[in-house]
Amino acid sequence: MAPPDIQTISLDHDRDGVLDQYNITLRYKKPKKSLKMQQMNVILAFDYQLQDMINLKMEGLVVM
Repeated sequence: MAPPDIQTISLDHDRDGVLDQYNITLRYKKPKKSLKMQQMNVILAFDYQLQDMINLKMEGLVVM
């Protein structure tokens, strides 16, 4: 398979200069149009660093 096309968009909903959300879009081209995809495994890794001490409650969700 050809490598996927990956696009990321960062969003600052409240316009405070701190990013609130990242949207990741992954598109792939099937080798044949007749191919029926039954399963795809996707692994996402995130590396982030906090600059200040804060109280934080974090929840994560990946929708695929």
